[in-house]
Amino acid sequence: MGKTLRDCCLACIARNISTISRLGTFLSVRDKEILLERLCWHGLLTTQSIPNVTYHLFSDTLQRVNLSYCNQVDDKLLEVLSQSGCRPKHVTVHHCPNVTNRGIISLSKILWDVEGLKLRRLEQITSEGIQSIASKSLKYLNLRRCHGITDAGLIAIIRNCPNIEKLNVNRLHKLTDASIVCIAETLGSRLVELDARELTFITSKSTMAIGDNCPNLTRAVFESCVRLEGDGLIHSIHSRLWLLW
Repeated sequence: MGKTLRDCCLACIARNISTISRLGTFLSVRDKEILLERLCWHGLLTTQSIPNVTYHLFSDTLQRVNLSYCNQVDDKLLEVLSQSGCRPKHVTVHHCPNVTNRGIISLSKILWDVEGLKLRRLEQITSEGIQSIASKSLKYLNLRRCHGITDAGLIAIIRNCPNIEKLNVNRLHKLTDASIVCIAETLGSRLVELDARELTFITSKSTMAIGDNCPNLTRAVFESCVRLEGDGLIHSIHSRLWLLW
């Protein structure tokens, strides 16, 4: 299937963003969002282009921000984004190895209305980085493979975002029962999906808390949670949860 004229135009703009004057005035909000994604994917956030990107694409109307697979995304870029005045509904920062707690703390300033948040595979992120995130609008949270997050950080973000419906804490290896019990008791009937794979420190206390507090949960994944025992799983099944392990 061939590319549309719009796709070809956006690809051309991405390659020449540093040379086009008044670019932002000619682009729709969705065009800006797509361009930002493509610049990340194709490694085009160069030292030369970043000032033009932040000037032309970072606007207060952005609704979706997707920064993925990009070494050039760092704390400074997230700080500039936080100063743009945008209040996005959906934000992804995925596998950007130069993002640290400082950048996530800056990003948290524009997340008051966020509904979907993916902070995945950010190796330098710890609990300090996520504790300032707060949004009563947040429905979907994915923290997959942010290995530095501990109970303190996870509990803080759950309490700051009490309306989460879908949660992914896959491979947050430092989490213990304290986190899962907090998830169960805080989110309660609002929680419908939980991915808790490879949490090697959780026990049956976690699954029993989920079974007791989350009646609307339709899918829970506890694959490779090696300390889980049969009593907790049986208790959860009797509570009518669909568990995978």
